[in-house]
Amino acid sequence: MSDNTAILEGFTQEYIAEGGGCEVHIFVQLDADLDGEFKAYDADNCEFITVFGWNVTLEAIEVDDGPFCCALS
Repeated sequence: MSDNTAILEGFTQEYIAEGGGCEVHIFVQLDADLDGEFKAYDADNCEFITVFGWNVTLEAIEVDDGPFCCALS
């Protein structure tokens, strides 16, 4: 699976999740309960995973809408 497939399935919010000594680049759905258990797309391993929000620190990745950015719409 690719990042594009996950985005087309609604996993459009991008985060770095840190916890348990690991750091994972993930995409989540807009309505995900980030304090609970939620499904995410692991961009590093190209697979869906389950994240326990109470067990990780999430840092949102800001999208650069500059002239060289390919915007998804």
